[in-house]
Amino acid sequence: MMTTDDIRERVSRLEGGYEHLATKADLVRLEARLAELEVRMEARIAQMENRLLLKFGGLVIATVGVAVAVLRLMG
Repeated sequence: MMTTDDIRERVSRLEGGYEHLATKADLVRLEARLAELEVRMEARIAQMENRLLLKFGGLVIATVGVAVAVLRLMG
């Protein structure tokens, strides 16, 4: 049969194990932070896409210019 001291010891061990668990409030804060991070990442990806598009456009224009110059020299 378990004594009162045994029960207290077991309950103390159980309560001590809960310190690392997240509460509902912790999860709500985490979700808010994740949503904020998602918005920031989407904005950064959009900026990167715009920069890449501009650089690619410049590359295409330069390539066409070189091709036209080569064709003029050959023709």
